[in-house]
Amino acid sequence: MLQRLAMSLGFSDQLRHIETVTATGAELQANPVMAIILGSAGLTGYAQDIQNLISLPIIDSVTAGLEVLVNQQAPMPTRKGHGTYAKWMGMSESIECLSPNT
Repeated sequence: MLQRLAMSLGFSDQLRHIETVTATGAELQANPVMAIILGSAGLTGYAQDIQNLISLPIIDSVTAGLEVLVNQQAPMPTRKGHGTYAKWMGMSESIECLSPNT
């Protein structure tokens, strides 16, 4: 889903990697990772608690997104239009009719 969003906004060339991990904090810290992004609204509010435990920067994606929105710092999309360029597949007929690509 994140990859499709980046692609639809024209940022796929800037996206380096998306990965879900089951590694422990110690395992993550042992690898050359620059930051950890908590990419779920369900994890909002945990960044500071985790940050107190490890030295890697922890980014709360919801808080970061809100700050970008409020401060009007979002880069302009490289494509014009509604922003949804990925083809919707496997959706019910009632959802398919909402697709801007139909």
